[in-house]
Amino acid sequence: MTTHEARRIISFLKEKGIHGACLSDIAKATDMDLLKLKEYMNEYNELFSKVGSTDKYTLNRFGPYQGNAEQMLAFVEKYNHSKLCFDKRIIWMSSMIAVLFAVFATNIS
Repeated sequence: MTTHEARRIISFLKEKGIHGACLSDIAKATDMDLLKLKEYMNEYNELFSKVGSTDKYTLNRFGPYQGNAEQMLAFVEKYNHSKLCFDKRIIWMSSMIAVLFAVFATNIS
């Protein structure tokens, strides 16, 4: 989930309060794909929670961020930054392995 997507979802759910909103309403309000939104709701349990046995979701008031929208957004930003740094390290390491392989292959022949 991008920080921009998180900001839209969290802002909308913050407005809805403890009663929450169904996925279709969240999708309309945030202009997001319904399937992707459902995936986010299931993946980020520390941010979102289902309201009882209904089809509604709300901000998770009992998780590590206690429903605090600013802390939730900070978490997403930090998570996305660390993921980006990890991806860059993987690309760098893959490049170095390829260079070493090329050097080794030319030295053999």
